[in-house]
Amino acid sequence: MTLTLGSDSITISFDDRTGRIVSVRNERRDLELVENDAAEVPAFRVRRPDGTWREPASDVFTHERSDDGLRLRWRGDDGLELVATARVVESGIAFGVTATTADAAGIAVVEYPLVAGIGRLGGPGRDKLLHSHGTGLLVDDPLDLFEEDGLDDTRCLRYSPYPDGFHGSTLQLFAYYAEGTGGFLVHTPDPERATKWFGFHKSGGDLSASVLHDVASPEGGAVPYETVVTPMTAGTWYEAADVYRGWARTNTWAQVRPQHSDWLRKDVGLATFGINASHDRSVWFDLYHRVAGTPVFHILGANWPRYGQDYHNTHPRGRADWFPTRLSQENLDMIAKNGDYWAPFEFDLLADLGGPEDADVENGRLGQNLLSLRPVTYVRPYMCAGTEYFRDLHRWRDTTLVEEHGTDALYYDISVSNLLLHCDATTHDHAPGGGLDVADCFRRMYRATSASASTAKRRHVPMGTEVINEAVLDLFDFYQARAQATPIGPFELDYFRDWIVAGHAEHVPLFRYVFGPAAPIAIDGWSNLAPETGELTNWVAAKVLINGGLLELNYEFAGLEDLDGHIDDPSEHYWDYPHRGYSVDADRAAFFGRIAAVRTGEAGRWLSDGDMLPAPVIEAPTVELDYFRYNTFRDGGYEERGTMTVPAVVGTAWTLHGEVIWLLANPTAEPVDAVVDGESVTVPAREIVVITR
Repeated sequence: MTLTLGSDSITISFDDRTGRIVSVRNERRDLELVENDAAEVPAFRVRRPDGTWREPASDVFTHERSDDGLRLRWRGDDGLELVATARVVESGIAFGVTATTADAAGIAVVEYPLVAGIGRLGGPGRDKLLHSHGTGLLVDDPLDLFEEDGLDDTRCLRYSPYPDGFHGSTLQLFAYYAEGTGGFLVHTPDPERATKWFGFHKSGGDLSASVLHDVASPEGGAVPYETVVTPMTAGTWYEAADVYRGWARTNTWAQVRPQHSDWLRKDVGLATFGINASHDRSVWFDLYHRVAGTPVFHILGANWPRYGQDYHNTHPRGRADWFPTRLSQENLDMIAKNGDYWAPFEFDLLADLGGPEDADVENGRLGQNLLSLRPVTYVRPYMCAGTEYFRDLHRWRDTTLVEEHGTDALYYDISVSNLLLHCDATTHDHAPGGGLDVADCFRRMYRATSASASTAKRRHVPMGTEVINEAVLDLFDFYQARAQATPIGPFELDYFRDWIVAGHAEHVPLFRYVFGPAAPIAIDGWSNLAPETGELTNWVAAKVLINGGLLELNYEFAGLEDLDGHIDDPSEHYWDYPHRGYSVDADRAAFFGRIAAVRTGEAGRWLSDGDMLPAPVIEAPTVELDYFRYNTFRDGGYEERGTMTVPAVVGTAWTLHGEVIWLLANPTAEPVDAVVDGESVTVPAREIVVITR
């Protein structure tokens, strides 16, 4: 027997003996999510603080109808009680959950709702998974592509942590649908943006989906938001994004902020990242300014403090290690001469021991119970914003940078955007655990630092971070990303590099589409001017532009191009790389100059202040473009060579004040005839065209 709840758009059924979800039906598109009975999969799971899992193996299950839905209850001999609610809402079915226990073992995480036995919707070639990993990931045919739990866990989809811009979910949603038909969106409209995990994986030959909730107290309590399952009827990722955008933009933290600096959003056409900060590299700073033909934003390399900050796990140990800096005055003079802008690279939350402030550093460390949080992100010497010591150091450090060197912006690497906001320390200014107190401590710290630095500068000092997620959307003005650079670049979408190269997955601009001009500027591309990186570099650069980002030339793990007898000496860098002797490709330099011109000129106001529309349908030939991946650490992908088959013309659509444009790019060496939404368009070689609609 089953318990059924639903409307004319969606129906959900539960097993009346166990409370398991056994059917999820999209009534308007005659789609059933659950293909096979997964009787061995429980109705819920609870993770204890010691890392063990508890399932409702012998719990007493009862149920009752309520005024607006169903109330499901599980009671165990060990004192655990879990109560779930399911109710019909305008957008679908909303699930709530409360878990409490009198058992000393406690509760850390609750996994509910949980749907197993998921099969095909439209069939091979049509089924899609939309995920917010890396600000937007679209996967083809996950039933065929996914492997069993072990492998998918390494791809960070089995337990995808939110909010986490590096290893997990940047938004609170995922969607599984049949292209052109419809499917199912799962989202948690939680305005407080609390810690949670989104699970989508393969087990026993079928797919499973779930949401896991961080519980603030070991005694448990009510999860303060609902999980909503919404039927989709169009079968595009834009459909899911539109539903989420409709909710997200009602929150004050998703509003456009007036303090965005015009120079960052409208004046700079290119960015550089990682150029040696402590040695004279002024001739290269001058080169990149001339290539752009516009102001350039330079995020300098890590090696500028008095001590520490390299890519071999050395970090400053307290205040005395930051100043006086080792910043090259020749570099700063060239940046100023050209009217460019700069920011120092900071390992924002990392501090080593071995200095006079060890007691404060140790007390200020983020307390992470790795058993209850697994899978976690990095295990690093993070500092927590819940101590006065670190809040004061943070504000002093960055205000001093402005006062002594006039920095135009601040950049934070391995920071609040790529760790779980969870701290078990009992001596900090917050309640232990994953509650909202921890997140509030970090938000107050960044706002205090921003106010102090901006007062010293006498104008707003933009703040940026490595990667982004929704929970820190309102703190930062820009972020460094690599998602669109895969497979050339490493990090956040590198988990899916093989899928992307093979054409089974792709990055989509979900984050920018949802938040529009409220989204921080994405600095992406992982590019350089050496021809040896391959023709795919130009295609990646074009995608960054048309998706609203700022193209980055990156020199973190590889040297600058040889230039008129000047060589970027590896012995002076903060990472050990071989000198390769590569030089500047004039054609690429010209194309990147064109990208900078479009970014600040013809399409500038749309990319700065506009909203993305669903992209036009483009019919264009495909091309096979090569790449050489060497600007990275020495992992399994180091010095990988390959090719990708991609469309020769890519495009997006933008709207601003009722004006609509197509932004079309052809990064190849030949002109391309394309059909765009039924219209014939010729896009010249190495060109970006703006077409008013």
